[in-house]
Amino acid sequence: MNRYDYFRKLVSIPSPSRHEEEMRSYIRSVLLPLGYSFREDEAGNLLFFREGQGSGICLAAHMDTVAPAVNAVMKEDEERFFTDGTTALGADDKCAIAIMLELAEEGADAPLLFFSAEEIGLWGSAHMDPHLTDGLGIECVYVIDAQGYVGGIIREAVGKSRLTISVRGKSAHAGFAPEKGISALTCLADIVMNIPQGRPDEYSTCSVGSFISEGSTNVVPDRAEAILEVRSLIDENRERIIKSIMEMAEERAAYHGAEVTFTHERLYTHYAHESDDPYIQRVSSALKKAGADVSVKSTTGGSDANNLNAIGIRAIVLTSGYYNAHGKSEYLDKKQFDTMAKAMKTVLSEETL
Repeated sequence: MNRYDYFRKLVSIPSPSRHEEEMRSYIRSVLLPLGYSFREDEAGNLLFFREGQGSGICLAAHMDTVAPAVNAVMKEDEERFFTDGTTALGADDKCAIAIMLELAEEGADAPLLFFSAEEIGLWGSAHMDPHLTDGLGIECVYVIDAQGYVGGIIREAVGKSRLTISVRGKSAHAGFAPEKGISALTCLADIVMNIPQGRPDEYSTCSVGSFISEGSTNVVPDRAEAILEVRSLIDENRERIIKSIMEMAEERAAYHGAEVTFTHERLYTHYAHESDDPYIQRVSSALKKAGADVSVKSTTGGSDANNLNAIGIRAIVLTSGYYNAHGKSEYLDKKQFDTMAKAMKTVLSEETL
């Protein structure tokens, strides 16, 4: 089968986060007859390898898709794979898996790493067994998982924290004795209005994504909760922004006579590679030979590469030709798909050594 056939098959397999069983089974059914051995950790991540492989390179993708890509209704024309507009496509990240399976069938000299549950906060790679890759001589993992034209090489990515702010006020009858209550909703609204959303500094972003205070209109609400994220290319800045938000929230809660508590989750850390890193140069050369316009850049998005780099495994993200990820207008450009496949064949060959 070629990558187009593999992609058509993969899109037909439902693989929402934490429910990738059918996808794992299909990948095994393709790779085991080709002479691969595999390792699987408790998080459901899969690593396939052949004895004697020694290029130092590993290719990686994630098996799961967002929920709107389950039961995708795929269509295609000469230029694109897309959907009928009722579902997402799941090219994020099934286009990468299709290329990896094609390369395996052609005898590619590289281990292949498949992550679970990437779409829910990089869960699979965050829980990867750090010994999964032991003994295989892997020096660099190319993570094929970023939307946009083929040729983008992500040398740097942000770290990300999630902060939950929970406010406890005092309930009271909203009609008879509102002055006896302390509105958690009002307090939280005050806090949110003082959060530096957008770009707190040139390296960072901050966004409140959830604001909840359920209850009846005849009761002064005594509970409210907001969830926000902070991303930054400088981990110290991210920590500083979170700390300042928490200090401000405590001050505003005290003003209202309410109590506030926090849950701070450090989801992943920033990483950066130098532009002259030999593995950036290697894939850059391969992409240029495949006809791609190469751009080495930073991103404000996260990927499984964040977690790999955090445990000392060099990982570099590559854009792969899909667009409008997660939405019903998602599509995969066939020429870009072809360019990425050609580049990955080249990067694993002696041409770029």
